[in-house]
Amino acid sequence: MNPHFSTLMIFLLYTGLLSAQPFETAGASIETGGVLTGQVYDLDTKSPLSDVAVYLDSLRIGATSGSDGKFVISLIPEGSYQLIAERLGYKTYHETVRVTRGKLLRRRIALTATEIEGQEVLVTAARK
Repeated sequence: MNPHFSTLMIFLLYTGLLSAQPFETAGASIETGGVLTGQVYDLDTKSPLSDVAVYLDSLRIGATSGSDGKFVISLIPEGSYQLIAERLGYKTYHETVRVTRGKLLRRRIALTATEIEGQEVLVTAARK
């Protein structure tokens, strides 16, 4: 048998086996996963917040909110999780959520601004 033909056949067989496997992410297939979507905003100004890390702690999967404050986390295995939203300058948000297979879960998350404390800095200038 031709060695090139054997290599080609093995490649095609391997590719066929891979394509027959269900698509999975974080332990959930498309058929069994839930979806968490929502918007993050500033509690005082009611303005949407971008660049907020929104994630499910035990799964270590999540998303970052866009300029409109919106986020989507897909393919979540069914179960209860700790939803966390974090952004520098804001108090961290925690909530226990229950994700159900094939269901869409919506959340509006209000973050409270906090002061960032640091050490005192003394700035001096001298003329040359």
